[in-house]
Amino acid sequence: SPMLANIELYGGEVVAWDAWTGTPMLVRNKVGDGYVYTFTLWAYPGHEQFQKFTATWVEELACEAAERDVYVIDDSREVFWTRWVDGDKTTVMLLNTDWTEKHNVKDVVLVADGYAYELEVTERKILIAEIENGEVNVEEYEL
Repeated sequence: SPMLANIELYGGEVVAWDAWTGTPMLVRNKVGDGYVYTFTLWAYPGHEQFQKFTATWVEELACEAAERDVYVIDDSREVFWTRWVDGDKTTVMLLNTDWTEKHNVKDVVLVADGYAYELEVTERKILIAEIENGEVNVEEYEL
């Protein structure tokens, strides 16, 4: 693919490759106690051809590196979420970014301290979940 760089590996290993050509798309090199990952794309990682690929790998690598006691499982990959920790209180904000159909609903699972909570995230609304002392309070707001 003209969108993938032609590379030579010097101690690195291929983590992901193009299924049709075998061309590396993600490589890693050991540096100190960790690894450096490189996307071998000529296009920027958010390019429409690579957006899902790079987003999936960034999420996977971030999850491996971070200790996650609160996170969201989103099979649709259309719900943006962010988390703030303030002492014993954690706030999670969720937004359905699928604007193709007004008021569509995405089902997600909020995992907090080992418990799973099924939530519906509606387009044009924001969910705010506050987690404190083992309790979860979820509010929905119109945008």
